[in-house]
Amino acid sequence: GTVGFHPAALPRLRGRGVIPWTILRGEERTGSTLFWLDDGIDSGPILLQRQFPVAPDETARSLYTKHTENLAEMVVEAAAQVEAGSAARMEQNEAEASYCAKRTAEDGQIDWHDPAASILRLIRAAGDPYPGAFTFYKGQKIRIDAATPVENSRQYIGLKGQIQAHTERGFIVLCGDGECIEAHAWAWASDRRPPNHGKLGGSDLVQASAQNT
Repeated sequence: GTVGFHPAALPRLRGRGVIPWTILRGEERTGSTLFWLDDGIDSGPILLQRQFPVAPDETARSLYTKHTENLAEMVVEAAAQVEAGSAARMEQNEAEASYCAKRTAEDGQIDWHDPAASILRLIRAAGDPYPGAFTFYKGQKIRIDAATPVENSRQYIGLKGQIQAHTERGFIVLCGDGECIEAHAWAWASDRRPPNHGKLGGSDLVQASAQNT
């Protein structure tokens, strides 16, 4: 048979975009799985699986690295088992199966009406090695690569998606729940930070929000 690798603890989180979905869903544990390929979607018998905790500040890159490190060790172990004729074929429990849908680069667009915690998860989930979380300022795309929560966020009064202040590392943005995040790694066409009190967002999200209010 042929063995495949999946970056989740099968049978949970079968399908596509598994590393981002692991972070977006706030999963506390995940796993690296080697399994025997069949005609289904990541549904073949499990050869070897390593489960491990997901860190509260896990990023796509850190989780990707953990999986690749596991894979490097698991392949050696699995090959030895196959050679010895002792390789496992543990059937998956279909009652526990869940499926992840495909993600595209457009799914990284930030909706500033979302709570700060959700936006921070998106930034961590959509970043390197994936295209990244992003927003717009006056039609110019800004990719936000890293951000952290802001203490005493309630001192800032403004609009959702509005830049409240510049900081030593970057800029503070007000989110949908009244909490703020500090963006401290970003990239866009300008060599300056977007201006204080400038409004971030995409035109499609702004229009959708207006229609819902």
